[in-house]
Amino acid sequence: WLRAAHGQFRTSVSKLNDDDLAEIRQAAWGDSIETRRLVELMIQHPLYHIGEVNHIRALLQGNDDWDHQDMDREEPS
Repeated sequence: WLRAAHGQFRTSVSKLNDDDLAEIRQAAWGDSIETRRLVELMIQHPLYHIGEVNHIRALLQGNDDWDHQDMDREEPS
């Protein structure tokens, strides 16, 4: 469902022109903001949660590295 929702979002955004992006819309939380800002928030929001997941993983593994990083730390004993 996440991939389907992301695909629908991308399709919808691709149809917006510059005037559409400047249009003021009501956000889900009630604020009125430019469409371009809503699009930006929709793109950035998953990145926030990826950071949360990585932090929890780091706490459980006892490090603060991304899996692809080698920070020259000693392996936990």
